[in-house]
Amino acid sequence: MKILALVGSPRKGGNTDLLVDQVIAGAKHQNDQVVVEKVFVSDLDLQFCRGDVSCRKTGECIISDDMAEVLDKIKSVDALVLGSPLYRGYLSGQMKVFMDRTHPLEKEVNMKAGKSMGVAMGFLARVIPTKLQMKMMQKMAGGMGHLYRLERKNSVVVVTGAHPAYIPQMRRDLERTAQELGSFSLMSGGEVVASVLAAGVSKKGDVLDRPDILKQAFEAGQQLASSCNGDGGEGV
Repeated sequence: MKILALVGSPRKGGNTDLLVDQVIAGAKHQNDQVVVEKVFVSDLDLQFCRGDVSCRKTGECIISDDMAEVLDKIKSVDALVLGSPLYRGYLSGQMKVFMDRTHPLEKEVNMKAGKSMGVAMGFLARVIPTKLQMKMMQKMAGGMGHLYRLERKNSVVVVTGAHPAYIPQMRRDLERTAQELGSFSLMSGGEVVASVLAAGVSKKGDVLDRPDILKQAFEAGQQLASSCNGDGGEGV
């Protein structure tokens, strides 16, 4: 079993990185055959997306940089771990550039069906709690066929933020960003088996004083390994 972990924080040894490591540890504990490659997005040579949508037809990006290799890695692994800190209430700049550059994985879809799905997603976002949105949108996406050039990819997503959880906007930002990271699974017909949302962790290493979150991340890794093994994990 192969897992690719993508860390969208430039701060190595920071809270996002530490939680991704906990997810990895949980996966390896669950399955000693797990092989994990961890990539820091900030170490990659990534240019900004140029908005050339020909990649949706060809599956190839017109830009020559490290992204082509990363896309090949995504295609070849069984599962993903995706982590980002909140910057201004959303993905880090590094992770946002990476996500923008994943268009070559996407397929062209019937525009009429795509418009209908977009309207339905907008409605869901207004009236249904965030935790239920992903599963319902996944069912709609399944009706259109997988929207990514990917086999089913289950994932764990990790999002960290500095402000405390009792601030309502912090919870909304964490959940919205987790949903964005989980789009790989949604569009490939897979599932986000767990989301690890850590609020109130600002200084480097703060999360080490949060055994509840560390435990949650470890168990998320176990669930991810189980979902790919077919031994009763939540992603099965």
